[in-house]
Amino acid sequence: MVNTVLGPMETSEMGRTLMHEHAVCFDMALKKAFGKKWVDEDAAIELIVKELKAAKEYSGIQTIVDATPINSGRDVKILKQVSEESGVNILAATGLFAFENFPIVGKSAECFVKLITEEIVSGVENTGIKPAVIKCATGPQGFTEINKKLLLIASEVCKQTGIPITTHTESIEAAVEQQNIFERNGVDLSKVIIGHVGDYNDVEKLSDIVKRGSYLGLDRFGLDEFNSLDNRVNTLDQLCQKGLINSLVVSHDIVVVFDADYDDFSELSRKREEGRTFNYFCKKVVPLLEKRGYNAADIEKLLVDNPKQFFDNCG
Repeated sequence: MVNTVLGPMETSEMGRTLMHEHAVCFDMALKKAFGKKWVDEDAAIELIVKELKAAKEYSGIQTIVDATPINSGRDVKILKQVSEESGVNILAATGLFAFENFPIVGKSAECFVKLITEEIVSGVENTGIKPAVIKCATGPQGFTEINKKLLLIASEVCKQTGIPITTHTESIEAAVEQQNIFERNGVDLSKVIIGHVGDYNDVEKLSDIVKRGSYLGLDRFGLDEFNSLDNRVNTLDQLCQKGLINSLVVSHDIVVVFDADYDDFSELSRKREEGRTFNYFCKKVVPLLEKRGYNAADIEKLLVDNPKQFFDNCG
């Protein structure tokens, strides 16, 4: 079983799954202060539903993991509504991004572990919606004492609840060190996806992460500013040639409604028309893999079997 925003679901019902996406990311305080001038929630929901329906129709996407943590604008009520209207299953996240603001600095790790564990057990914001993954991150500041504290929080919550971890990284060195920290913290490494590693081309170091037990999130397809499509496909291919296909999950790291993307909310719809969509992997990547000899079963392993296996292992 896995928790969705509409309730528990058998992992066999997940189908084709994108393992690291974002419906909304916005500053909740600014949203509260400026209302529709900051984000038009009804229009945002309509836009997200449209994109999810398109992904379901073209790519057969049945499930997305929304990896938005608490302090990046996670809104489970929006996720529930767009799941109901689109027919796409959504798995929500808990956990904290790598921001080092006053509450993160001042409160103890134990305080956050207790709060996050409570929402996993009882549900988020009195909705009854239970998260399926714990998000954590290491940003450009690296492994400061505060960042180590955030990774410790994720580690302790994972150990206490069994809910798996999915991460944000910004270098291969960070990817390796995150796994080192989780191991030192006593986390079962098979319950960890080290994220955004398709940005890096060091196949040997990536292979070592898998050999130690974790999954690799090749989850930024189409983000060419961080790595080219050719490099991303080459990395995926080389990992598969090493026999590691069973430990790879794919996605795009799309944020449909991101308040940093516009000055006026009315601009967003046009920008989304020009941007990447949830169909990118199936439209752009799958044909390139097929040219290299990958068959339908290989594609289903990346999109269906591996996500199911990951959550089954955490049950």
